[in-house]
Amino acid sequence: GRPRDVLSPMTDLSQEATRRCAKAGEITLNYYEAGSPTAVGGGLPLVMLHGGGPGASAWSNFGRALPGFAADFRTLLVDQPGFGGSDKPPVVGNFYRHAADHVVRLLDELGIDRVHLLGNSLRGGTAMRLALTYPDRVGRLVLMGPGGLSLNLFHADPTEGVQRLMDFGANPSREALRAFISTMVVDQSLVTDELVEERFADA
Repeated sequence: GRPRDVLSPMTDLSQEATRRCAKAGEITLNYYEAGSPTAVGGGLPLVMLHGGGPGASAWSNFGRALPGFAADFRTLLVDQPGFGGSDKPPVVGNFYRHAADHVVRLLDELGIDRVHLLGNSLRGGTAMRLALTYPDRVGRLVLMGPGGLSLNLFHADPTEGVQRLMDFGANPSREALRAFISTMVVDQSLVTDELVEERFADA
């Protein structure tokens, strides 16, 4: 078997217990942290960047998965600039470069030299920009349903998810938000009233 950091059953991995914030240059980013480095992934931390839909945040995208990842990695779920509990500055220049630069400034503040990086949906572009601009800072790059990287050659354009996102923009209702979130998951039992309410309030 492989070495594994066994989290104590008493470890509190709730949203409030894992919430942190730190400077990222001139702004403050909110993030959630749990777990310790293990031999898995060579001991590098795992940074997870959430998607960009209405009410999206690090916790809404990855909070339920944190215990699984924290068993093997020092895991950081980062609210991107403009989302969740992070500051909401105007975007300066290219959107992906703007977000990637702030993530690197957060890593600098935390004294983290190199990470494995996961980018979900819109943050696939941010993760890719970070890896291209700062290649020495990234071990492995995982893109999860990345958006904003290129033209869609094999599916309808806009995709169903993008269409539901536009529907929400035209009619920002709980029903439209539920329809959007439902396109993002296979297991529809995950689309709870609580999740819809949380994201609707944030949106």
